[in-house]
Amino acid sequence: MTDSNDKSNKLDIEKQQIGLVYARALLAACRSSGKEADVAQEFDSLIHDVLDKLPDLDRTLSSPRVDHEDKARILENAFSKQMSNELLTFLKVVSAHGRLDCLRDIFTALRHLHHEQQGLVEVQMTTATAIDNSLVGELTQAMRTMLRSEVDIQYTVDNTLLGGLVVRVGDTVFDASVANRLKRLHAETRNRAFQDVLGSADEFME
Repeated sequence: MTDSNDKSNKLDIEKQQIGLVYARALLAACRSSGKEADVAQEFDSLIHDVLDKLPDLDRTLSSPRVDHEDKARILENAFSKQMSNELLTFLKVVSAHGRLDCLRDIFTALRHLHHEQQGLVEVQMTTATAIDNSLVGELTQAMRTMLRSEVDIQYTVDNTLLGGLVVRVGDTVFDASVANRLKRLHAETRNRAFQDVLGSADEFME
């Protein structure tokens, strides 16, 4: 069991490294035309609006059993009329190297690098129960104030959480002192749901 976990971890790390290499290459290719933001947005749509919703296409593009020529034809037929030449060409190059299985790793690295260029801080926020958009907005503003930076919030729900809220910035999971600071920032708020979410956030661990 340990060997299996070790192999899985090594594979994940390898794919993350590959993702970073390709993400840097894509941003460099777009830099001269100033299309980094547009291509990053296109890539986001490719992952979330296409591959996440079309698992058969995702599996086909990721499969080592499908030849590059077939994948290139699929990419051309599916995206030539709605995707920039920069991203389509990039995907064909990735396919030629047999690494379309790393598209999500490339996207994650691309988003991180692009945010670094923009001075944005990436924040992963997870709550035990779903909250509405207005509350997400309040939490976002609280993090923006606390971090003194513009932030990009990646919000998810995990009903297995013991605490009400988990906030991660990079490799750091905020501790109780940050939860307390969030509380102080909204000490006078009348939004009961906001207070309820923060109420169990003392479970943060470093």
